Amino acid sequence: MTGVTFVVFLLVLELAIRLFTSTEAPLFQNHPVLGKTFVPGISTTRYVAEGGREISFRFNREGFRDEDHPYEKPEGLRRVAVLGDSMIAAMAVDEEDTLVHLLEKKLNRSHPDSTWEVMNCAISGAGPGQSLVVYHEAASRYDPDIVLFAFYVGNDLGDSSRELTSSRHRIYFKLDRAGNLVQLPHSQTRSSASVWLNRHSRLYVWQKYHVDLLRSNMEEAMDVMPTGRIIFHRNPADEVERAWEILEALIGAMKGEVETDGARFAMVVLPSAEQILGERWDELLELSGPIRDEMDPDNPERRLRAIGSRVGVPVLTLVEPFREAAPHRSMAHENEWLHFNAYGHFNEAGHRVAAGALHGFLTSSETGLVDAVTGDR
Repeated sequence: MTGVTFVVFLLVLELAIRLFTSTEAPLFQNHPVLGKTFVPGISTTRYVAEGGREISFRFNREGFRDEDHPYEKPEGLRRVAVLGDSMIAAMAVDEEDTLVHLLEKKLNRSHPDSTWEVMNCAISGAGPGQSLVVYHEAASRYDPDIVLFAFYVGNDLGDSSRELTSSRHRIYFKLDRAGNLVQLPHSQTRSSASVWLNRHSRLYVWQKYHVDLLRSNMEEAMDVMPTGRIIFHRNPADEVERAWEILEALIGAMKGEVETDGARFAMVVLPSAEQILGERWDELLELSGPIRDEMDPDNPERRLRAIGSRVGVPVLTLVEPFREAAPHRSMAHENEWLHFNAYGHFNEAGHRVAAGALHGFLTSSETGLVDAVTGDR
């Protein structure tokens, strides 16, 4: 096939995709500094299969699912910035049903002497390394009073280390021999090309989606345990221990930057469905093979609390509030599901439980986070 013939073939495919599929322009762009963001400054409505309906989206100038906020913080305004991944971006629920929006409403009701903004600074697919960069490059510009790092048990340990996962546009760090964080490079040239193709080629978007879907289906057919779920292993391999070490360094680095800027830092741990529903845990054990006896649903919380203790970061784990909200701990009780399809991202009920627990955590006398910001402590 000559070069001209190949180009004509691609153009015909591009036209066919546009005419005969529902493929739309992507909501994401690759960014040379942040790795990946939502496309800044757009508003759109898309059908989201996980939620089973159309959802309206707006993305601000930074490429976050939020409104635009002025960089200069007005007098009397208190800001909370929430860093994280798709669990916080929450693309399967309406914006007003996200824990970020619900938390903002609760803070304004409980502390009316100040006006509260809770900013969604999450990006779907982001790992903890990207959260550090997002704070440094974007969220810090808004002078937040409190910064929350949301850690999702289902994949964030794996996404901390390139040894465990390998996303081309995720930001990763490693530790050098002195224990210092070193950011690993990602290709800006490839990112720039992807930005152009994402915006102008439906064929490119279509093939990316179907390649990812094929990979996911192959893993499911092969009964492969998702990499992120190795977080439940009490005695993991060396590369997983290295991921824990990188994660601890990242949390310490976030705390250091936030406190240097004069703000308060805390971490919230978001549970996976396997920790809540017995059937999901049994399914995971079936995939665990020879390590099943070393799998522990409470291992993530123990290790993350220990990290918080070592680096001096308050930690809220949501597994207990979620278990209390799903007392039967069974998929048979669909009215108690807090994740979509009893597996994926938080549904509306999950966001409500998370927002309530997080509000209690921030306003408690034990953490004193809100009181420290408002001057009541």
